[in-house]
Amino acid sequence: WEVSLVEGPRGSHAGGQAPRVQGLWSNALEGLDAIGLLRSICPRREGGRQGMYMQEAGYRSVQGHWLAEPRTPLSQGTAPALLFVSEEDLLNGLRQHLQSVAELMPGESCVCVDAMEGRVHLDDGSSLRADVIVAADGIDSAVRRSLHPEVHPSLRGYTVFRGIAGQQLSPKSYQTWGPGMRFASVPLEDSQSWFATFAYHQGQPHPLIRDLQGPEDALTRLRAAFDGWHDPIRETLLQTDHADLLWEEARELISPNVLSHGRVAFIGDAAHAIDPILAQGAGVAIEDALRLASQLDFVENPQSEAMVHHAVQQAEAAATTRIRTLRTMSNVSQFLGHLGPQRAN
Repeated sequence: WEVSLVEGPRGSHAGGQAPRVQGLWSNALEGLDAIGLLRSICPRREGGRQGMYMQEAGYRSVQGHWLAEPRTPLSQGTAPALLFVSEEDLLNGLRQHLQSVAELMPGESCVCVDAMEGRVHLDDGSSLRADVIVAADGIDSAVRRSLHPEVHPSLRGYTVFRGIAGQQLSPKSYQTWGPGMRFASVPLEDSQSWFATFAYHQGQPHPLIRDLQGPEDALTRLRAAFDGWHDPIRETLLQTDHADLLWEEARELISPNVLSHGRVAFIGDAAHAIDPILAQGAGVAIEDALRLASQLDFVENPQSEAMVHHAVQQAEAAATTRIRTLRTMSNVSQFLGHLGPQRAN
């Protein structure tokens, strides 16, 4: 196969171009390791944030009591089960690997596709012909919108904030549940990645974070909202710069069982965006890509639309059980997260 990667501009977020951290679970890690990519996405380097395997994780109350205390390392057999790595390191590692096997087209964006002809139309007016089109363009996928305009993301009912504190403040990962609010923290090599969620109130964003006026205002309100919660939450927020903060309304994409169309395959958030609370988005996209690549290896004639479509359908069907399991986990997490206000009463 000859590969061209149409890589559009990096997406913008409400909090600006803040650094993001991605979680990669064991399935994605095993796949990356099998193709020799794992070391390149988690390098040791001077002056930069580095990925870190999660060793222990637990749940805490607002007062700091361990509801489920970490006692053994989080692992899959003898291997660590979860790696947190900066999105920048992940993407740079993937790009470095692809440079020798693919044509990279940074800055180009897909506008729409012709699924039967296998043609990608770009925003500069040009187009590309392909035997297989892999739509990996995220939850707001332009490819999906052109083929399935009826499929839209939906709100999960909470706002999620993500940030990075400038130093490591806790060697253990934890998630703390309070009334309608959650705070979670993961240690990195030289910093602390964290996220916080606020459940909607009467169908609207939580009153404490409604009508935000920018990153500085958001960080000020977060520090006030979590004041009085156990250590080191307050210090984590104090050590976070507003430039390292972003937020968004949590969304998911529940699509029909079949999105594939002609020569077009959908993977990752373009196909099935998972509740961000699970830290599964990047990992699921990698799993999807590896699964699709495995099926395409069996295509004897790439010019045959029928053979390509069969391979795409096989990969899509194989992902169904995995996605259903993640959705069940997501719904349980969402339900428990909303028990806070009821317990408070």
